Amino acid sequence: MKKVMAVFFVLATLFHAMPMKAGCGEWSECDCCEDYFLDFRYAAFFPLSSTVRKVYDNAFPDIELEVATNLTDYCRAWFNAGYIWNEGASSLGNKTTLSMVPLSLGLMFVLPATCDIDVYLGMGPSFTFLRIEDDSHYVRRHVRKNGFGGAIKTGFYYHLDENFYFEGFLDYFLQPYHFGKDRSKKHYVERHDLTMDGIKLGFGAGVTF
Repeated sequence: MKKVMAVFFVLATLFHAMPMKAGCGEWSECDCCEDYFLDFRYAAFFPLSSTVRKVYDNAFPDIELEVATNLTDYCRAWFNAGYIWNEGASSLGNKTTLSMVPLSLGLMFVLPATCDIDVYLGMGPSFTFLRIEDDSHYVRRHVRKNGFGGAIKTGFYYHLDENFYFEGFLDYFLQPYHFGKDRSKKHYVERHDLTMDGIKLGFGAGVTF
């Protein structure tokens, strides 16, 4: 986590030092602070854990709803709610389903690259609800686990007009889970800790109001 934070702050420093496109980005402070953003996003989530990929596949579908507001000309606060899910099979062929509901918030730096395109870099903490359903007699069938993690966001906004925009993004999602030993039934197989870190690659469409 410390390495992730260090990389983020280095990138943020370089990002903030980027030259502004001449003739663009000259927003008035009043207009900027009145802007709110509502964004519908779809992504492919690529888990970094080889164990997760082996059981559930290399990519998970991910749908998100994000709201944001400008705090200053170049700083924006955001809140994101998503749903990630997939089905797989254990080594014995038993069906298993995994789903996550990540809730995250944070700050992002937004700078105009051209008159129509803004680029951004952001970071914030997350809290994720994990659900696993296993069709097996050797592990607990229904698992509920919650945990804190984090997210690093980067991407661009392409403004179609004053109210509508298109987004492309690449996010890094950090989410570890720790499972203690299940003592409720002796025949249950002990579940190992799970790391749901991964990369999100996707697009979105939004409105300002």
